[in-house]
Amino acid sequence: MVKFDYFEPKSVEQACAFLERHADEAKLIAGGTALLIWMRMMLLNPHVVVSLARIPGFDSISFDPKDGLRIKAGARHRDIELDPAVREHYPLLYETFRKVAQPRIRNMGTIGGNLCQGDPLTDPGASLIAMDAEITLTSSKAKRTLPLEKFFVDYYQTDLRPGEILIEIRVPLPARPLGWAHIKFLPRSQEDFATVGVALVLRGNALGKRRRSCAAKRSPMIESGRWRRWPRMKSIPWMTTAAPPITNVT
Repeated sequence: MVKFDYFEPKSVEQACAFLERHADEAKLIAGGTALLIWMRMMLLNPHVVVSLARIPGFDSISFDPKDGLRIKAGARHRDIELDPAVREHYPLLYETFRKVAQPRIRNMGTIGGNLCQGDPLTDPGASLIAMDAEITLTSSKAKRTLPLEKFFVDYYQTDLRPGEILIEIRVPLPARPLGWAHIKFLPRSQEDFATVGVALVLRGNALGKRRRSCAAKRSPMIESGRWRRWPRMKSIPWMTTAAPPITNVT
């Protein structure tokens, strides 16, 4: 059995202070769907576990037409899936989050934990990158914002620095019309990790006749017959009327 000290700070500042005080001995927990598995498998053995579950507002989701969608890192997959603004203005995200694992996992797992895990086989990262999402990270020393695409470094490796906490994801309101798709190949059932997943966004006037640009992200990405690490955005100019029509246009 793994033995550890457990703390429930009441603010992000307190959580950052715990991380600074305990350094490499501490790990954050929100939903626990990733951390607990790693601890059971003895891949992680933290001496201190800092829970973010009691921080007020850390699971909120808000939308403003000018500012876009703001998702706090503690928001659960199921909350994002059912949010009215997500369903109305971000159909790609709705389609993505409703297909994450199964309801028991979606009711526990948080978006912050999912992204910080750095697993290229999970669903949300691909669609959020395709939607030009950016994240905000904070620590006791500083706060910074960067595009989500630059956060991922390698398999299970991110740009999360010692003492930092991911606190928010912001997704700008996409221009209309918008073509989109989220497709993944599952080896057995809905609960499996995708062997290959693709999030696609098409932007332009008159998508049904002429595509102006395509931004796609695959998880993991296959290019030139080889596997890459964490995939990057692919922007592809399309100037043709021969391509098949896009049906998911909002």
